[in-house]
Amino acid sequence: MPKTSKSKLTLAQIKEAMTQFIPYLKSHTGGLEVVSWNSKTGTVEIKLQGACYSCILASITLKEVIEANLRQKYPEVKKVITIN
Repeated sequence: MPKTSKSKLTLAQIKEAMTQFIPYLKSHTGGLEVVSWNSKTGTVEIKLQGACYSCILASITLKEVIEANLRQKYPEVKKVITIN
């Protein structure tokens, strides 16, 4: 039987997946930048921009929308954190 190699999640794939959130964040005069992906810990680091940086609901958007969607699409993702 041939060996199958497990494909590894890349930073580029995460950045591509994050583009789905850009229109929503822009509608609130905000944005985000994907800074890094640590495959060992399953952590994605992002910087919130514009109004998102100081929004009191940013933590909810981060966990309930961004992190939840990424984890559903990529089970390798364990958490998404901000580094602002």
